[in-house]
Amino acid sequence: MPVVAGVESIEIDGVSFDVGDSASYSDQAVEYESLLGQRGKVGDTTKGAAPFIEAVVYLGEGVPVSSVRKRNVTVLLSCADRVVTLSNGTFIGQASPDPTKNSLTARFEGISLKEVF
Repeated sequence: MPVVAGVESIEIDGVSFDVGDSASYSDQAVEYESLLGQRGKVGDTTKGAAPFIEAVVYLGEGVPVSSVRKRNVTVLLSCADRVVTLSNGTFIGQASPDPTKNSLTARFEGISLKEVF
């Protein structure tokens, strides 16, 4: 799961928002987990995973949380050296903003993720 710095903005359903200094994303469709026994690792197992983008999104003055809490949208994460696009992204998690910073940690999971450098 890359954590990228130099994040410039995030676009959710065509609307651009300011973001924190870093964000994370993954295009893996499978997660691996070790199986441990009394003498150490005895194997591993896999489970499905959805591609995602996660970032701290700053809400402008008067912008409601519902403008971020969306389903089936395209999410574009613009960084200094790449653009990451998530197709059919759906907001996952709890939409409780940090009132001191007027921000919200937003995680979008979708069908496919593409990086363009």
